[in-house]
Formats: sequence, structure tokens, C-alpha cells
Amino acid sequence: MNYNPDAWQVIKISTENGPLYKVFGVWYGGYVRSESWRLNSGIVSVRKNGKMLEFVGHSGSVYEVPNHDHCYRTTAWTGSILANLIEKSPVEIQVLPFDTNWEELFNETA
Repeated sequence: MNYNPDAWQVIKISTENGPLYKVFGVWYGGYVRSESWRLNSGIVSVRKNGKMLEFVGHSGSVYEVPNHDHCYRTTAWTGSILANLIEKSPVEIQVLPFDTNWEELFNETA
């Protein structure tokens, strides 16, 4: 399944088996629908597709996200959800900076 969030961030979750990276995708609400968010199953690879990045997950899903720093964000509501996940997690979770070299990172961890 393909997903196209309006905004996104990559989180790093520390596990006993090494780091797990996930896309935190945000879809803006509006008149017809409410705001929503989703975590992918874990990133296994990334590829550039024009002005987009495609993060492929363990489940085979693809998160196609804009490769722009103004889209690397959350909203007030989704930011509070992410902050709560980080605060209450029994393991360390951190949001990676936008200027992370995604291709290099996932070539190193593959």
C-alpha cells in the first residue's frame, strides 16, 4: 500500500537488536475529514523520486513524502501525540533532523 502524508518526520527507536527507524506521517484535516497520523512498520530502504522520497517499510508499504524541510514537521495535535509517545516509551525514541542523509543511513543499516 502507498501512503502520501502531508507532513512527516523520521523517528529512531532504540531496541535490543539495534535502532529501528519509522516514518511518522501526518495528514491534515479539513472541512470533510479530521487530521490523522500513522507510523509505518519500519524503514528498510529509501529512494529518491524527483522531489519526493519513498520510504519502503517492512510490510512492503511505501511512504512517498515531499523532500522539503517545510514538510518535515507535525501539527500541534500530532506533535503532542508524538511527544507523548516519546515521553511514555520504555525505550529511547528521538526525532531525526531533516538534514539526515537518508540514503546513506539506510545503506549503512541494510
